[in-house]
Amino acid sequence: MAKVMLARGSKGLQVDVLQKTLASLGVNPGPLDGLFGPKTEAAVKRFQKAENLEVDGIVGPKTLAAIDARKKKLEAAAQQRGPAGKRVVKLAARLAAADRAAVAKAAAAKATAASAAAAKAAAALKAGPAAQPSARTTVAGAASGAANAIAEAAKKAADKQR
Repeated sequence: MAKVMLARGSKGLQVDVLQKTLASLGVNPGPLDGLFGPKTEAAVKRFQKAENLEVDGIVGPKTLAAIDARKKKLEAAAQQRGPAGKRVVKLAARLAAADRAAVAKAAAAKATAASAAAAKAAAALKAGPAAQPSARTTVAGAASGAANAIAEAAKKAADKQR
């Protein structure tokens, strides 16, 4: 993990990596959504307390170093356990893949719902002039929703590939 400062309000790939790393270390950061909110902050504080660090909820150089050290320690323990440790690593990878599939399925469901709303609005446009003003609003909303769902799915898929 790069040497950066992360705190409540941070968002993006670095927060996503932090959340996944905390989860892999047994510290539940809440949803793995790339948003450093109250649950991620609480997880960072729990980790800091367990590692005898200053408990401030901010991921700075000392907290990052402690996260990296604990991660390396767990990886070394898995390697020492031989085949059993390697099976645990493989299981963790399969669970991560299942999580990616669930995210993709949720994004597809959002896109399908937005497409259905767009079809309904198109039917309203055909219904006549009285329905057209509200139908235009519905079409615009549905198109925006579909675009957002597709963009979100693409972003999450790209993030999962990194």
